[in-house]
Amino acid sequence: MAGCTPLSKLMGDLTTEAAGKPFAARVARVSEDFSSIFFLAGHQERFDSLLDGKSNSADTDVLYAALYLLSADRFLWGKSVPAVKPDAVHFKEIQIHGVDLGGYVLFHTAKDLYQGTQHISLSELTEPELVGDEIFRLIIHALLIRRYGLEAISAERRDR
Repeated sequence: MAGCTPLSKLMGDLTTEAAGKPFAARVARVSEDFSSIFFLAGHQERFDSLLDGKSNSADTDVLYAALYLLSADRFLWGKSVPAVKPDAVHFKEIQIHGVDLGGYVLFHTAKDLYQGTQHISLSELTEPELVGDEIFRLIIHALLIRRYGLEAISAERRDR
């Protein structure tokens, strides 16, 4: 359990676990420029509105990780809203036509985290030409939310 450990510290722990691998090197590099746990304007508001009335359990951690990624991109979120239910995301109902590369990566990573599929590979995540630093940072945050729950971002919010 993460307890009150800040997200920036958890990112360092993740780097240590995968030491020597390209993924770890990229996590370490983007961790140095740690600015915010939320993406562009509106991400925090969209995500926070989804948390109202939900408890935090292992099952909801998976849901929160997916919702964190889907709500990061305004266009993707607009496509996703009808498929988001109080306790589930129905990915088959989300039509991602028209999303940019970042939205595509966010969608498929959210789906992978939620359903246990493997649309986005680790090697793809380590390629900055395919996955920009901001999108990569969001994915790392989602991985940590899935693993440790909302405590990971709650601690970071208090420290800022």
